[in-house]
Amino acid sequence: YKGLMTNKRMLINNENLYGFTIHLVNKSIDDGKILYQKSRNINNLNEEALIKAHKKLEYDSVYKALMKICIILDKL
Repeated sequence: YKGLMTNKRMLINNENLYGFTIHLVNKSIDDGKILYQKSRNINNLNEEALIKAHKKLEYDSVYKALMKICIILDKL
């Protein structure tokens, strides 16, 4: 989901996955070229647990994402 309150919208729409994306910025909201994506199963998480799991996934994956981005930029 693009924009804010993504966790709440995932639960309302009974999605199976949560995740995050790092992308290049352009004029549109969350619409640039994707540089890194990661996702996990929601299972039966409530909103509070989903927010915590989502933040942990982002925190745990940032180094990997940055390394991949550096490799991409180095090739430009």
